Amino acid sequence: MAPDLIASTPTAEWVSGPRTTSEQEKQNIFAEGAAIRITGDVQNIGTADAPKTKAAWRGTKGVTSLTKAADFGKLDPIEEVAALGVKKSITFSRDTPPLPLDQFQFGMCADDEGKVNELDETNNCSPAPLKIAVVPAAGPTGTTPPPPTTSGKPWDGWIKLSGKIKDGKSDYGVRYDFMVSLPNHPNTTRFCLRPSQGA
Repeated sequence: MAPDLIASTPTAEWVSGPRTTSEQEKQNIFAEGAAIRITGDVQNIGTADAPKTKAAWRGTKGVTSLTKAADFGKLDPIEEVAALGVKKSITFSRDTPPLPLDQFQFGMCADDEGKVNELDETNNCSPAPLKIAVVPAAGPTGTTPPPPTTSGKPWDGWIKLSGKIKDGKSDYGVRYDFMVSLPNHPNTTRFCLRPSQGA
């Protein structure tokens, strides 16, 4: 008989600052400058009581290939986990500072110091990360637009932009084509084509 400590995938909720729409917040899309609360559980699913341990919040910022909470950087402070009986759990929450435009991932790892002999030593961290997208805050005359998506994911790839400049007196002009890269771009982007002022 032995304990077995696991951590849940965290959830997020708005705390203060600018807001996106309620539907966007359900999709973990928050406005620039918003503070959010992330919440996660540590549970003992083993067959014996677990002693006092420590759990660590983990996170990443920006575009990254990392997908496992165990590989994310540790976030202070470390959480003190009380002794947990069989099938017992404890919930932790922490508030972030106002978030800048970017993408974030959060997770949690139970028994972060690896001091508990468990039935399974490979399941201490969140099974999937909490993914957060931070988009520009709404202006005074509109709401924050949702990020462009393909199959529900932020746009990642190249798009072709085409335009034509002419003198306004005929149908003749010069056509321009551009290829623009928007890797993992979480925000709505607008483009325009115009001649220089000196033309």
